[in-house]
Amino acid sequence: PLSVSGLPGSVICKRDSLIMHIPGYGIYYMYNSVIQPLKLGEKLAEYHVTDMIDIGDRLLVYTEEKGCLIFHNGQLLNFNSHLNKFFAEKGYSCGIYNKKGQLILAADDGSLVFYNPADETSFHYFSNEGLPGTRINNLFEGKSGNIWLLYDFNLFRVEWPSACSFFDSRNGLSGYVNSIIRFEKNIYASTSQGIYILEPSNQNNASFSNSKFRKLINSGFNCSHLLDCGKVHLGISDKGIVRITDNETFLIWTGKVNTLYQLVSDQEIILAGTDSGLVSLDVSSENYTHVPVAGKFL
Repeated sequence: PLSVSGLPGSVICKRDSLIMHIPGYGIYYMYNSVIQPLKLGEKLAEYHVTDMIDIGDRLLVYTEEKGCLIFHNGQLLNFNSHLNKFFAEKGYSCGIYNKKGQLILAADDGSLVFYNPADETSFHYFSNEGLPGTRINNLFEGKSGNIWLLYDFNLFRVEWPSACSFFDSRNGLSGYVNSIIRFEKNIYASTSQGIYILEPSNQNNASFSNSKFRKLINSGFNCSHLLDCGKVHLGISDKGIVRITDNETFLIWTGKVNTLYQLVSDQEIILAGTDSGLVSLDVSSENYTHVPVAGKFL
């Protein structure tokens, strides 16, 4: 039997065994009331282990000295270097492995990291994206997949994945995002690099965040604003006013445009605030005739 003066630093139940880190001794497992050391190249006796997470056939071990390490097939392996650098800067608090096969890790500053071990992708959520911004003491996954965050004096629930989806270049969206709009059942986003349409995932029962953005033809420009004009969809680009379809864009007015406004009294007339004055644009036909604003509009 192993006799130690202190309590285990971190303990986890993995199937029918109890795995524990004992400071000064390393990692041990207990099976049928017998405690045995895990046979590692490094026994971690000299490291401070603060957390262990069961991730299927592997064990994630967090140490203050080396960050996250993976125990697999009797070997201790390095973990994702980008995440270890992130937690070296932010500090590590706790983590869980959810039913969807994702690691959800919390930093000392209250930010969350969602990491998919299958393809080694990760994305972060910070206090400026809706989180309270104080240290998360523990994480818990509810029956429906929602994530509960435990703080000193309160609880915070993240509806996952239904109410929280993240899109970036991995979903086909490039550039600084300027505007987003729903037009004729489609979602469009304009960025500093073009205009994109969201296409749902082809996989059955896939989460919304698996959808991809497709860049529209002839939209390789900065688009600062999108406007639903009823029958037509317009945008402000650095080239002028563009008409937008679900496949491509067309330049219909050339010049510097600052703002667009649809008249309430005549919704086929769009007012454009330009560097050369106020211009009215008739969108009732594909001719898109435009004239300087006369007194009758003022």
